[in-house]
Amino acid sequence: HRGQTLHKFEDIVRHLESCKFSTDYGLSSRTATEVRVYRQLTVDALAPALALTFWLDAKNFTGLTRKWYADKLGVPMSFYYPGLYRAKALELVQTSTGIDDLLDPDADFDLAYLESEVMKKATEALDILSAKLGDNPFVFGQHPTTVDAQLYAHLAPALKAPLPSSGKLVQAIQERPNL
Repeated sequence: HRGQTLHKFEDIVRHLESCKFSTDYGLSSRTATEVRVYRQLTVDALAPALALTFWLDAKNFTGLTRKWYADKLGVPMSFYYPGLYRAKALELVQTSTGIDDLLDPDADFDLAYLESEVMKKATEALDILSAKLGDNPFVFGQHPTTVDAQLYAHLAPALKAPLPSSGKLVQAIQERPNL
């Protein structure tokens, strides 16, 4: 818009709000605060689980993620960017779990333990979001908000991508059919 290219969800939301166009426009201040809290919960808990699923799970990384990036980026970028993005995924998971030695190449960390820590947070968040959604079509009732968009953006890739190893995140989402 007007020569700007927006890539990040938050930037797009801010821009739309500045144009007085938002699914959150007109919400009470309390509901708007709840929306921000649920959006943050979604990012804090589900982004590391997605990173783990797509970038750290060896089967998914080699069978889908790296292969897809190699196909779309071509040579030579396909040799550089998947490794860079995988390192960023490791950093995100490290930050979310508090495991300090994760990026240390000499450290011996247990991927199963790492997955259990990430999935514990993701499962708790999915439980909270599922309870909030209940039988409603959208998280805050009859009308969508940015929480619904952000939740969809985090759940759809795990459910729709042809993952070689679906893993615990997909199972956790499928166990909550209202999501």
